[in-house]
Amino acid sequence: MIRLLVVVVSFGMALAFAGCGGGSAACGTTTCNALCGSVQQTYKLDFERVECLRMDQGGQPNAYIVQYVDKVGNMPVKIVVNAPVKQGEDKDLVATGSTIKHTMPSASEFPEMKEGKIIFDGLGDIGGSCDGRFYVTFVKTGSTLDGGFCATMKLLSAP
Repeated sequence: MIRLLVVVVSFGMALAFAGCGGGSAACGTTTCNALCGSVQQTYKLDFERVECLRMDQGGQPNAYIVQYVDKVGNMPVKIVVNAPVKQGEDKDLVATGSTIKHTMPSASEFPEMKEGKIIFDGLGDIGGSCDGRFYVTFVKTGSTLDGGFCATMKLLSAP
């Protein structure tokens, strides 16, 4: 009976993690640079690197951007998080007017967010560590998108 339970639990965990991108079995929890969720059935989420950018206004952080970039520079996922942001705290993406976009050529945008949060486990200064995870559920479809990220914080230059 115990062996059967172990097999069933192991099989269930394998199915649950099978849809995660980036080769990660723990997408969005402790793994750097991974994307997963039911939204990948509709949207292409392949990426090559992750960038963390800080936008400043008047010398103070105005927003933080986490973007997953493919090999030609398109962004299957781009999250803009409005400041203030505190390391280690859940940030409600919907309540703060933050955005998540799917910016790929000839592809539709993500639906409106129903709920979402992001947690920056590491939120260093420019040149420091930027790492964390996010969780999003979309309104119309109920589909989900989760991710983990680790990158070096860079300052977004003004155009």
